[in-house]
Amino acid sequence: MKPFFEWGIPSAAYLLWIIMVLIVIPRLMRYLGQKAGQTTNRFDEILVSASTIPLALFLVGIGFTIFTDAIPHLPKKLIRYSDAFLILLFVLAGYLFLDRLMIEVLRRYSKKVEMVESSAGVIKTLYRVIILGFVLLIILDQLKITITPFLASLGVGGLVVALALQDTLSNFFAGIYIFFDKPIRIGDYIMLESGKEGYVAQIGWRNTRVRMLSNNVLIVPNAKLISSHVTNFNLPETEMTVLVQVGVSYQSDLEKGGAS
Repeated sequence: MKPFFEWGIPSAAYLLWIIMVLIVIPRLMRYLGQKAGQTTNRFDEILVSASTIPLALFLVGIGFTIFTDAIPHLPKKLIRYSDAFLILLFVLAGYLFLDRLMIEVLRRYSKKVEMVESSAGVIKTLYRVIILGFVLLIILDQLKITITPFLASLGVGGLVVALALQDTLSNFFAGIYIFFDKPIRIGDYIMLESGKEGYVAQIGWRNTRVRMLSNNVLIVPNAKLISSHVTNFNLPETEMTVLVQVGVSYQSDLEKGGAS
């Protein structure tokens, strides 16, 4: 009977805890989502939507911690495995929260920013790679695996990638500059240094598309765009002053022309 009390009761209690979490948390988050929908702030809806599964995983991890503490004389091997399981569970909960939060933010707000909407796929891939890299390093560090060689490899690999993608990165940061400084905007009529002109149709992270009067699209790299002279006919105002040269014949009657 002793093994039953040592393992059976904590196991049954932990199983009931998991069932309660799976039943209560979705209903609770559904209720909070309805309350958040009644407010003017949209960000609380995003938080509720992103917190459902991570919160459930977090509570399952808390219950597992109590479960392992309730069992006396737990073997050291099982303790090591349980610690690794808890680390993976909490890290997974944090990753899912950040991932769902970013996806919801992009889905709800990308339509308001043309550059973000056109590059949503690149942004998702970029931040997922960064987050997964940090998650991997955290897991390795918690498992007592030295991460110094990995950090050195990432540094060398990052340098190689930066050199290989030098032009792409220059266009990327030029796109960021265009986004914040706004020397040109969607719909502006511009003339490039080469003499080509048209309406700005799209501003991306790598290039800018200009729809010319012939209805063709000119694709200009962002780095080349900000390093050249560009005339924006919509800045500072859409109204323009045009100089028109008027010729007068030598035989014209200037007094008559002035009187008219």
